[in-house]
Amino acid sequence: MVRERHRLFWRALVGLMVLLAMASCAPVDQNFADCVSQAVGTIRQIEACTQIIENGSGPADKRSTAYFLRGNSWGAKADYDRAIVDFDKAVDLNPNNAEYYFYRGVTWSNKHDFSHAIADYNRAIGLAPSVSKYYNSRGLSWAYKGDDTRAIADFDQAIRREPKNAEAYANRGLASTRKIDLDRAIADFDQAISLDAKQGDAYNGRGVAWTHKGDYDRAIADYSQAISLNPKTEYAYMNRGTARAHKGDYQQAIADYDEAISNDPKQAEAYYGRGVARANVNDSDGAFADYEQAITLDPKFVNAYNNRGLLLIEKGDYDHAVTDYNQAISLDPKNAIFYSNRGLAWANKGDNGRAIADYNEAIRLDPKFGDAYYNRGNTWTAMADNDRAVADYSQAIRLDPTNAKIYSNRGLALYNKEEYDLAIADFDQAISINPREPIFYNNRGMSWSHKGDGDRAVADFTRAIGLDPKYAYAYRNRGLMRAAKGDYDRAIADYDHAIGADAKYADAYSSRGAALLSKGYNDGAITDFNQAIRIDPKQIDAYVNRGLARVHKSDFDQALVDYDKAISLDPKHAGAHNGRGLVWFSKGETERAIAEYDKAIDLDPKQADAYSNRGLAWRRMGHVDRAMADFDQAISIDSKNAHAHYNRGMAVRQGRRRSRHDRLQPGDQSRSQKHRCVQESRTDLGCQG
Repeated sequence: MVRERHRLFWRALVGLMVLLAMASCAPVDQNFADCVSQAVGTIRQIEACTQIIENGSGPADKRSTAYFLRGNSWGAKADYDRAIVDFDKAVDLNPNNAEYYFYRGVTWSNKHDFSHAIADYNRAIGLAPSVSKYYNSRGLSWAYKGDDTRAIADFDQAIRREPKNAEAYANRGLASTRKIDLDRAIADFDQAISLDAKQGDAYNGRGVAWTHKGDYDRAIADYSQAISLNPKTEYAYMNRGTARAHKGDYQQAIADYDEAISNDPKQAEAYYGRGVARANVNDSDGAFADYEQAITLDPKFVNAYNNRGLLLIEKGDYDHAVTDYNQAISLDPKNAIFYSNRGLAWANKGDNGRAIADYNEAIRLDPKFGDAYYNRGNTWTAMADNDRAVADYSQAIRLDPTNAKIYSNRGLALYNKEEYDLAIADFDQAISINPREPIFYNNRGMSWSHKGDGDRAVADFTRAIGLDPKYAYAYRNRGLMRAAKGDYDRAIADYDHAIGADAKYADAYSSRGAALLSKGYNDGAITDFNQAIRIDPKQIDAYVNRGLARVHKSDFDQALVDYDKAISLDPKHAGAHNGRGLVWFSKGETERAIAEYDKAIDLDPKQADAYSNRGLAWRRMGHVDRAMADFDQAISIDSKNAHAHYNRGMAVRQGRRRSRHDRLQPGDQSRSQKHRCVQESRTDLGCQG
């Protein structure tokens, strides 16, 4: 945010026209002397001019002068409506005086009615086409109306008629800055300063141009010079604050905005700028208060609504964020950013349909708006539509090929599609752009894990932790890899770190519980599963594994409660059906156990434990051939499944004994089974995009 200052100012009106009027009115009465005097003060001047006007007996030129000068005094007091009434009277009495039209135009400008102002400047120019200031002021009005081309044409005319008009050079520089013709703008500001070294507006304007060129040091130097010339200026402080914010010097920026606000407490843009700086130093409350004040001062300050909306999203107040974006869109319905940010609010609120609709509109308004594609890609990912997500991320990358986070999130979508090599390539690219971002290493580690390269996965998780020693996700993920290799003690240490970094990280408690369970510490495991469930009552894996711990403790009824709960949360959770099968098996209800194992295998044909456990059930029922087939299948899926190997060996022995004695009764082997049925609940690695 850079404010370009180009105001109109009231000036003393002791020109030839007034002197001639005085000369024609000899002898000079005291009222008229005071009416035309700058020394008596505004109040006395208004009184004196009013006496002349109310007398009504003087000549027309004397009364027109009185109306004109009283109008000027009203203007100096910012009473623009009264000023215009008086200028109207002056024009009625003397319609050929260009100054009357000019100053009425100035008044319309101060009322921000630039169309009326331009009409009056046109009349003034028609009467006196050689006067530079008329073109300069008309140029300012065109600039305020957003027509910088016409503005520059008028400033050209002003300079042609008065080559030493420093103000016209400064104003042309401002218009050129807005047209991003920055070199020409700087040349004009240089000329303005050479003509008038105390032209503070020229230094301020040149600072604006340097800011647009990204040369913040030169910009700050110019703003500082403008401030030294006029310490009460709010604009130079605001602009210097903006330049300092661009340099990342947010505390100094805040100090400048403080000064701007001190000079003009009603300057909405100063509050807005300070809010931006405060947001960048994580002072969300201070930023929020500043955006609120900016909106209070200027209810149409659209960017303040936008930024307040972003803070509301951060606070989790999505409804009020949507309200702010609704207001922003009503003020500027063609701004793609506002639709995209409202989409973020809808997405965080869980209303993905409305989010997609807003991203679609943002893209329609601006097909080259990369953030909208990126945000829509994130929503497609949340909706598990990874193909569309990849397409949107790819478009975002085409528009912004150096944005590391887009590569990372496309990598996550490819990871979800189990296209791990492509995912790793994206994470590699993200890391090459920003090697200091721990998330990218964490995400690449996930892909290495699913490719079966545990060593590379651990190396990436370790690198992520090195960059962010409080990165809970990376600790848990490294713990999962260590647990998979049977290194439960180091896994537990990693889960401890994850919990230390985030005491509300339910997955970390659940994973630590699983490691304790694998070490045979059922009570400690149950304690961790309880905590995971307290934090997240929908933590399915915690219910599944707590159920297994309770099976180990022969607490079959409570185990059944846990598996029932897990299945109610996710009827397609193969591990939960496998676990419930264990309970029925342990309670002697073998047929019900087989039904659960069947369900688990239907849901996950690679669930080795379910085959092994179903094999046990078949063996109990005397169906040795079926049992052998299931054990073989379990081993084909997981050649290192010790329980499947052991149980197949027992089935082979059972088959031999049966061929010799042919007397085995169903269920008799339950006491001779010295194995412990183990069911792992496999959870996805935690990811953070």
